Amino acid sequence: RILLSIFQKGSPLHDGAVIVREGKIVKAASYIPLTSKEELPEQWGTRHRAAIGLTERCDAWVVVVSEERGEVSIARGGALQEVPAATQLAEFMRMGLRPFRPLTETWKEKLANAFRKRLGAKAGALVFVSIFWLLLAGQQNFEVTITLPLEMKNKPPDLELVSPLDPVVKVRLKGLRKDASVLGPHNVRAELDISLAKLGRRTFRIEPRHILLPHDRVKVVGIEPKVIKFSFKKAS
Repeated sequence: RILLSIFQKGSPLHDGAVIVREGKIVKAASYIPLTSKEELPEQWGTRHRAAIGLTERCDAWVVVVSEERGEVSIARGGALQEVPAATQLAEFMRMGLRPFRPLTETWKEKLANAFRKRLGAKAGALVFVSIFWLLLAGQQNFEVTITLPLEMKNKPPDLELVSPLDPVVKVRLKGLRKDASVLGPHNVRAELDISLAKLGRRTFRIEPRHILLPHDRVKVVGIEPKVIKFSFKKAS
């Protein structure tokens, strides 16, 4: 009757747990530490999480009765399992004093146990894959720098270039080794349209679109200088 009165809704001791020791109530409204596990069903409330949390910290067995659905579960070793029949609950109670291991393993525990099996073979495979990946990454990230003469096209006929007379640019290219390693002035060109040039000093930006490549498997990742200043005078 005391327990029934404690857990009546509206009672100041209703929330929390009652601790019974040697047949006597020693504490009420006690809060049990909740589990920190996140991968739990949404329908499991505070009492389910408290049951799991308690069994994570000691060797207790906890019987949980759902307030909303009336379902009975038992928690032990940080795991919770539904008990569909009274006979099964009685069997669990008889097993309570025997050594046990968790009823179920979390996915993290399964992953850890699977990793420990044949650790040597897996370590060898990991080394092989790492070396293969490094070799592949090296092939993909090959860079080459080439110096190209800057060809100017569409110069206005009434202007004459004063300086620089022979501009050059350094172009940094990146791609697979087999594609980037064969590039050079013989198959890469730098071309600048100066049709908008005017009398005096004019500044032109050199951009990747001005670099003509033999294919699109290589990318331009750097150009020096990025800006060139030209001087023009009237054509004689």
